[in-house]
Amino acid sequence: MQLPNVEELSSEDKNWFARAIAGMIVADGRVDKSETVFLKQALGFLEDRSQVEEILGIVKQGKPPQMPPA
Repeated sequence: MQLPNVEELSSEDKNWFARAIAGMIVADGRVDKSETVFLKQALGFLEDRSQVEEILGIVKQGKPPQMPPA
């Protein structure tokens, strides 16, 4: 799967997009290893490593992330 070009998004929009990806991964109620691998690669566009860790933690819990308004 290819990600769209996110380079021109603001940090806030990148965080929202990362949370949306995480939400799609947990939507079916289970997280496959391949989805976790993809997510780790996909989150490379986030500049704040704490955001990456937060989103990975949410996915590990299997809960959809809270989504601020876009």
